[in-house]
Parts: sequence; C-alpha cells; structure tokens
Amino acid sequence: MSAQPNAALPNHDLDAFWMPFTANRQFKAKPRLLSRALGMHYWTNDGREILDAVAGLWCVNAGHTRKEIADAIAQQAATMDFASTFQMGHPIAFELAEFELANGE
Repeated sequence: MSAQPNAALPNHDLDAFWMPFTANRQFKAKPRLLSRALGMHYWTNDGREILDAVAGLWCVNAGHTRKEIADAIAQQAATMDFASTFQMGHPIAFELAEFELANGE
C-alpha cells in the first residue's frame, strides 16, 4: 500500500514512517495530523481543537508549549544538551535524584 500525501504533508510519502501502537494502514489511508499544541490542547491544520487527554502519553502533563519550560530547556541545551553516565556525570543529575528521593518520587 502506498499512502498518498494530503494537504498537510505536501510531497511526503506517509509510508516512510512507521507509527508504533497505530493501525498504520488505516491511519495512512485517512491521516489525523496535528499542527500545533498549547496547554492541554492540540489543533489540526483546519483549526479543530482537540483535548490532549493523555498528556502526550504522560510526558507533557504540565501542558504543551509552556514558555517557562521551553526557556528552561533552551537554557540547559545551550549549556549542555547531554552528558553520558558511563564513567562520567553531571551535578544536575545527582541533584534531581536527591530531590526525587527526598520527595518520595
């Protein structure tokens, strides 16, 4: 099956990307695509608002595109975007672990 692009994906073949936990043939026959997010909601290209009832599958429970979170991410990425934990470390990883232990996380 060769899925056809739609107005939201000009010049793209939907078969190039396999989506886990998705009925790919059905999805690609009638794609449900999101164009943006803010707070607890997504929007489609045609402006339809959709409640993100699963918080991006539990990874954005503080809400989408919150400025203070985006700013903190950008600040950290500008300082160091990744530090391996193989024979090395970064103080923030230890601070977070200590915080989580102290708060029953």
